[in-house]
Amino acid sequence: MKHLEIELKTLLKKEDYDHLKEQFSHIQPVLQKNYYIDTPDFKLREKRVAMRIRTFS
Repeated sequence: MKHLEIELKTLLKKEDYDHLKEQFSHIQPVLQKNYYIDTPDFKLREKRVAMRIRTFS
């Protein structure tokens, strides 16, 4: 299974957030948990790499 993830981070004014939230009000939310894993001495972080396990419910 191939999964493509695109992430966008931005700041919104409260009224823009409320409007955007309203546009998606008919969609059932999907809950997810993220677990980030690294070595005890943070070798992944040192190399600017992240390992994540994500579960959906």
